[in-house]
Amino acid sequence: MHPLEHNISGYIHRHSLIPDVGTPVIVALSGGADSVALLAVLTSLGYKCVAAHCNFHLRGSESDRDEAHAREISSLFGAEFHLTHFDVSAHCRQATDSISVEMACRDLRYEWFEKLRTTLGAQSIAVAHHADDNTETMLLNLLRGCGITGVRGMLPHNDRHIIRPMLQCYRHEIEQYLHDRHIPFVTDSTNLESTYLRNRIRNIIMPCIRQQFPGADDAFRHSLDILSQNEAFYRQCIDEKRAIYTHPDSSIDLTRLLDREPHAHLLLYEWLKPYGATSTQIDNIISSAHESGKRFNVTDGQMILDRGSIRYVKHTHGSVPLSLDTLFEISIHDISEFQPGRDASVAYFDADALDISAVQVRTWQHGDTLLPFGMHGRRKLSDIFSDAKIPVDRKAAIPIAVYDGNIIWVAGVRASRLYAVTDQTKRFIKMRLRGQDKN
Repeated sequence: MHPLEHNISGYIHRHSLIPDVGTPVIVALSGGADSVALLAVLTSLGYKCVAAHCNFHLRGSESDRDEAHAREISSLFGAEFHLTHFDVSAHCRQATDSISVEMACRDLRYEWFEKLRTTLGAQSIAVAHHADDNTETMLLNLLRGCGITGVRGMLPHNDRHIIRPMLQCYRHEIEQYLHDRHIPFVTDSTNLESTYLRNRIRNIIMPCIRQQFPGADDAFRHSLDILSQNEAFYRQCIDEKRAIYTHPDSSIDLTRLLDREPHAHLLLYEWLKPYGATSTQIDNIISSAHESGKRFNVTDGQMILDRGSIRYVKHTHGSVPLSLDTLFEISIHDISEFQPGRDASVAYFDADALDISAVQVRTWQHGDTLLPFGMHGRRKLSDIFSDAKIPVDRKAAIPIAVYDGNIIWVAGVRASRLYAVTDQTKRFIKMRLRGQDKN
């Protein structure tokens, strides 16, 4: 077995990258040295490989040359070959946000790889990133500004079924392997240019570092291994801390977090970043921690402050159905059948005092008040909601029944004393909020 094959085989088993030898693995095959070596090694190790090539048509005849070579290499190693073509310019024009050609190509190919994986029932998508690529990624992220996730570089696998079996191999080892086995490959001419930042790191910065610091490549690789372990432990701690401060309804106890944790900003940022929250928003959330009802727009929703807690609420399309028949089960009974209980989803009214056909339904509005059943005086609905510990985001989803300009029922929360059943009542109306458990 060639040393490179031995190295990659050990790495695959150490990280459990390909657990099932008999299930296909998609190999992203560009035709360049790295991807050709990856297909050759995996095939030699006995894995069932499917080659997938993308033609972006960005380099004229060179793109067609790469396609032809990828097809030939696939045939050479007996791998099933799949091809797709992309119009990158059209994709960039149609994108909602401004996107670079480089990023567009990345999005397009990975989306196609995943569709192909699903269609073929493949277990993973193998890409040919190697140790040099990982060092470049780390430096690139550092130059852009990053945290521990950026500085630890790429991982052997991720949760999108991407695996990187060659992450411990150097580029010169890969080229030596192809030379030893007499396997041809093509070279992307744009890799020799220094237009992109990554290419400047590869072609200008790294040669200078190697010249001034012999052994730098091994040092980088060793550091990346350590940082990867550091980041894994960091993530474990972040998750454990979240469990401490998360309520059963998934809201975060912001007050307790700020009281107990010296690194509350960091924790909150890590917990809310997946929702699209920014560092500036975290600052604003912390400074507003004791306010209720304040909202912060994030991806597809809002972070809402509510009595010392913060919770994510996803935007919903459409609104609360404001139809009496849709929201409520309504029936009229003789008073002899009246058996009131403590079911908050049911309200009772005098059928001769209230015309049920004239009842309207709306949602809560600021300034709304109620004459609560069993109490004297008038109360603001905002106070009633607060007493009932109704989350801020749920207030707008609670149906409000109104008759003759008066709120008669905050459905499921509190009824009015207006039009109530009394000793003089002969018939009563029973209103049940649909979708609630019956007692």
